[in-house]
Amino acid sequence: MYESFFGLREKAFNLTPDPDFLYLNERTKQAFEDILYGIERREGFAVVIGDVGTGKTTLCCALLERIEGRKNIFTVLIQNPMLSELDILRSILQDLGAGKKFGPAMTKKELIDCLNTFLAERAMENAFTVLIIDESQNLSIEMLEQLRLLSNLETTKKKLLQIIFLGQPEFEHKLAKLRQLEQRISVWFETKPLTRSETEKYIRHRLAVAGASRHRVQFGPKALNAIHERSRGYPRLINLICDRALREACRERSVTVTHDMIRRASQTIAGTRRASFRPRLTPLKAAAAVLLVAVAAASLLLLPGRLPDGSVNATESVLQASSSPEPEPLPAPQQQAPAVVSEPEPKRPASVEYFLQVHSFRNNEEAVENAKELKEMNLSSFVQHHAVEGDSGWYAVYVGPFEDAETALHVDSQIRMAIGASPVLRERPRKDRNVVP
Repeated sequence: MYESFFGLREKAFNLTPDPDFLYLNERTKQAFEDILYGIERREGFAVVIGDVGTGKTTLCCALLERIEGRKNIFTVLIQNPMLSELDILRSILQDLGAGKKFGPAMTKKELIDCLNTFLAERAMENAFTVLIIDESQNLSIEMLEQLRLLSNLETTKKKLLQIIFLGQPEFEHKLAKLRQLEQRISVWFETKPLTRSETEKYIRHRLAVAGASRHRVQFGPKALNAIHERSRGYPRLINLICDRALREACRERSVTVTHDMIRRASQTIAGTRRASFRPRLTPLKAAAAVLLVAVAAASLLLLPGRLPDGSVNATESVLQASSSPEPEPLPAPQQQAPAVVSEPEPKRPASVEYFLQVHSFRNNEEAVENAKELKEMNLSSFVQHHAVEGDSGWYAVYVGPFEDAETALHVDSQIRMAIGASPVLRERPRKDRNVVP
C-alpha cells in the first residue's frame, strides 16, 4: 500500500470513524463543547442530525472518548435502534453491567424497573448515565416516547439519564410528532458538508494525524478544487477520493497529487460524478428506482455488444472479500462491466432472502477492493463471479443477506446517499444460497 511511500504511520483516509482524526471546524467545535457542557450540567436531550457521510458517527466516537473513563459517568452506545423495545432495554442494562439483574423472560415494565433501580443506585454515588443512540431515525415513535419517560428519572436536583440522538434529517420529522420530547432538547446541531476552505483543512489535518510531512505528500490547488467539487464537501466522499488518489500517486512515484489523479480516482466512485446527492429515498421510492434501473438496463440489451438475456451463470463461484489477500491497486477497467438487469419477478418462494447488487467489475481485484470499502461502512459484502459464454465474465459486489425486502431497501437508500451507487434488489431461495459466512 501507499503508506510507506508517503511516510505515513497509518492510513490517512479510512472510512472507519476514528476520533483521533476528528476535524473540528468552528461550528462543530462549538457544538462539541455545547454537548459536553450539556452532559456535565445534565441538561436532558441533545440531538445531532446530518446527512449520510457528514461525520456524525466520528463526532459520536470523539464524545465517547472524552467522557469514558470518568468515574461518575456510565456510557451506553446503541448502534442498531431497529431492535425491539425489549431488546433495546436489555442492551442498555447489559452495557451498564446490570446483566445479572434481569432475566430473558422479563416484561418491559420489569426491565424498566430494573433500569430505574440501577440509575437510582448510581445516583447515590453521584454518578449518572449517558445514552448515545446512533441512526436515531430508525427509532419507533413508541420507543422515543419510552425514552422520554426514562429521562424523567431524576433526583431533586439532577437528572439520572442523559440521552444524545444522532440521526439523519428525517429524524427531525419524527421529533415533530413528539412535542413533549422536542421541547426538552437543550442542544441541537446539524452536521453539514465542508466548504472549499474547510475541505483543504480537513485533508491536511488527516494527513498530519497520519504522520505526513509537506515534502512527502502534497495536494495541489487544482487537485483540492477537484476534490471539493466532486465530493461536495462530504467527508466520507473526500476520504474515498483521497485514498484512491494517493494510490494513483504512489503508482506514479509522485509526491504530488494532481488534478488528473483526482479525476482518475473519482471514476469508480459513482457519487462523485453527480452534481448533488440524490433526494433521500423512502423504501417505496427506492423500489421505484430499482424498477427504473431495471427497465433502463433491459433496454440497453437491445444495443450491439450487450449481453443477451439469460447468458449469465450466477452461481459459478463466490469470493469472500474478507478472506481475499490485499490486492495491488489496478487501473479502472477500460471495458465497462455489463449493465445490471433486474430479472422478472418469479412467483415468490416460501422462504427467500434478499441481497443488493451494488457494483460490477471486469476484474476481481477491483471488485474485492470495493467490497472491502463496503465492509468499512459496516455492511456485509461479498464478491461473486458471473461467467459468460465466450468471455471472461464479470465480478458483482453484493451486500446482504437481508431477512426481508423492507430492510434491504432501507440499506439501499443509505448506499445511494453514501456513495451514489444504484443497487439492484435480488432475491433467492435460502436453500440455494452459496455464500460462505
